[in-house]
Order: sequence, then C-alpha cells, then structure tokens
Amino acid sequence: DFCLSRGLGDVYKRQIAAATLRLDFQKIKIRSLLEDVLSLVRIQTSRRGVTLIGHVDKEVPKTWYTEPNRLKQILLNLLANAIKFTFEGSISVIVSAVSYTHLTLPTI
Repeated sequence: DFCLSRGLGDVYKRQIAAATLRLDFQKIKIRSLLEDVLSLVRIQTSRRGVTLIGHVDKEVPKTWYTEPNRLKQILLNLLANAIKFTFEGSISVIVSAVSYTHLTLPTI
C-alpha cells in the first residue's frame, strides 16, 4: 500500500529543501476531484479490460483545503503506473482517513 501522506511528504521535503515549493491551497470536494482524475484514465483502463474503482470512505471529510493541482498530479502518476503494470482485474483508488498522530510532516 502506498500512503499518500508519506508520498506527499517526500515530494514536499525535496521541494522545501530546494526552496522551489509553490502552493495554491483551495477548498475542494475530494469526491469530485477523485472522479475528475478517474475520468481522465477511464478510457485507458477500459481499453485494457481493467476495471477502475474509486471509493471515498464516509469518515473522510467531504471538503478539503489542499493544493488540488498537485494532488491530481500525484494521483495521475500513481494511476499511470498502476495501468502500466495491470493487465487484468481492477485498479482501486481508496481514500480513507488517517490519524494525524501517524502523519509525519517534513521539517523546514
């Protein structure tokens, strides 16, 4: 399993160290963002005969304050890799809540 918070932390840590991190935080609806991303790759998965599944757990807040373009980019990269190496079956994207006590943010 890939934990998005860890992946984001690694990306941001490198950009913070290089002083190149520029963020544009916005209020978004996570279900809408996930559907937008899934719709961009759905044709590729259907051509391969692979089922694409997206799910947001009900415990996840409906509205997030985040950087939507970076989040979309990360999800698209993960999905591109999943599509590249999946020849049958399904690809699932599941958004679930994580306790902040388990989240390690990069230090500046």
